Amino acid sequence: MSEKTTELKWPATKVRETFVDFFMSKEHTLLPSFSVIPKDPSPLFTQDGMDLETIKQHDKELKRACYYQKCIIAAHEELESVGTLNYPHTFFEMLSNWSFGDYFKKEAIEWAWELLTKVYRILTDQIYVSYFGGDSESGLQVDEETRDTWLQFLPPERVLPFGYRDNFWEMGGTSSMCGPYTKVHYNRLANQDAASLVNKEDQISCIEIWNLVFIQLEKDSNGSLKPLPTKYVSTRMNLERLTSVLQNRITSYDTDIFLPIYDHIHKATGIAKYDGQMGYVTDAYRVVADHLRTMSFAIADGLRPGDAGREYALRRVFLQAVRCGMQFLGGKEGFFSGVASSIVGEMGGAFPELKAHEETISKTIQQEEAVFCKIMVTETFKDLAILLWYSRDAFTMLLAEITSISPSCVIHEEYGRLSKLLRLIKCLASHSETRTSLIKASIQSYLYLYIQQRSTNLTTSIVQRHCLDILFLLLKIDDIKSLLESGIIEVCIHAITDGSTRGLDDRVVEVALSILKSILKNQGGFAYITSEEERFLEVFAGLATVINSKLACQQTKRVNAVIECYLLLSKDKRACEALVMHLPVSLGTFRAQIRKGANTSAVESLNKLLHNVKEAGP
Repeated sequence: MSEKTTELKWPATKVRETFVDFFMSKEHTLLPSFSVIPKDPSPLFTQDGMDLETIKQHDKELKRACYYQKCIIAAHEELESVGTLNYPHTFFEMLSNWSFGDYFKKEAIEWAWELLTKVYRILTDQIYVSYFGGDSESGLQVDEETRDTWLQFLPPERVLPFGYRDNFWEMGGTSSMCGPYTKVHYNRLANQDAASLVNKEDQISCIEIWNLVFIQLEKDSNGSLKPLPTKYVSTRMNLERLTSVLQNRITSYDTDIFLPIYDHIHKATGIAKYDGQMGYVTDAYRVVADHLRTMSFAIADGLRPGDAGREYALRRVFLQAVRCGMQFLGGKEGFFSGVASSIVGEMGGAFPELKAHEETISKTIQQEEAVFCKIMVTETFKDLAILLWYSRDAFTMLLAEITSISPSCVIHEEYGRLSKLLRLIKCLASHSETRTSLIKASIQSYLYLYIQQRSTNLTTSIVQRHCLDILFLLLKIDDIKSLLESGIIEVCIHAITDGSTRGLDDRVVEVALSILKSILKNQGGFAYITSEEERFLEVFAGLATVINSKLACQQTKRVNAVIECYLLLSKDKRACEALVMHLPVSLGTFRAQIRKGANTSAVESLNKLLHNVKEAGP
């Protein structure tokens, strides 16, 4: 990452300007980038450039047009992939040229070749193209004109046919315009054949940089195709990908599109400089830079974070940025609006709307970060309630944090973070409304991973205690069936057994016994345990480990809890019979032992238990 942006032959600004200048020299009209908020309410954002009708409304006499369009994709998959993979961005630019009944395939392909190889000077032997090879099922013929035009520039082994899924475009809907399209791919594997990688998911070795759509057909509501009276060309080239090729970077995140933003992050936080090496810090650099670009452009176009639709999608983007920025970069309140200001400075020349709305962008982000930054460092339910109101992804965020720490190795550096997260979840579990949401999010499954760790490490014991405390709070829901079926009983028996045989933290065993006791007090829980013999005997065996322990007489709380569990079980005649058959020591002998230990409460409970057993006898 040592190359200075000022020394680059193809900085992103020049890449964009060169595209525009090239097509304006071919008599194209430059159109401004349309809003990232489409008029059609169905798509959340403008995702791949302007549609035909939008452009025609701009100028009905327009024959040729070019533009650089700002686009946003903020679906869950993109949010999860940003930073960890090489190319997904929530905000990106599309460089496009259009023909409205003017030129068609031959000119479009010839100009694409000229721009890529004569102007940008991309090596011709690293270019592959794909074209539509026909589809027998729909009766569509091979796009011979596209193939033959490309063969003027490339050998047959790098001009490859593909089917409907890969190289045929439809606008969508029951009736729509459509047509074949061709893609241009750049092969990063020097002197190696990349034909097998074309149109594949590998976006490192062979990357798609441009697609040219030839709109020549119309599909009616019955699926029948007929030629359009007017033919159109619509091309889309991703600026970020093209820039990575021209700057010889494996990922667009390492280009000068992002490097100035990284510099601001480094100076603002003091975190180590961005080095592109994969890891949490690199991912966080990328997430913050990408997501704040999305926030800045969306706000400039009039969108504000909110609770539904596009507004909520934007809030999710910002939440992800705050989470990564605070956790891995050390960002504090004010940091995120500062990053946005640096983006306005970098991109305001190409997109004047950023500068025009700079104050609004800054204030909106400041308002959001004031809420989220406070929540990220608090442990009170009041502020967590605000988080839940702001984002339905609160649970996802917390679970993602927990699962990023390996349960088998809760090292000292990670303990503080995990402990805080568990306390936050404990706050959520203490409230009835959010308690149900936690269970639906399967929080118990994540907690079990930590509880089941076999370790005498004090840190692990404390983590297990937090997890059990949360499980205990979750038992307060009205319907515990889903919780029971997810394995909570097995987890508790595991903790009880390990606690009695390996001397774990008393609190871990006590909470596990309290959970078991609460389940037995619940009618559904009691039925669940006693309805299956194997589960029933497993509970008995687990409780027996406490009584069998050499320290049993000294462990007052544990013994009391075990006897109370037995007492609850003794309400069932079959359970009483099992008590007599499966207890490892006679109840009478054990009563004598605990009397010596002056455990009055346990003796009283045991007397009740003996009475129940006697009453249930033959």
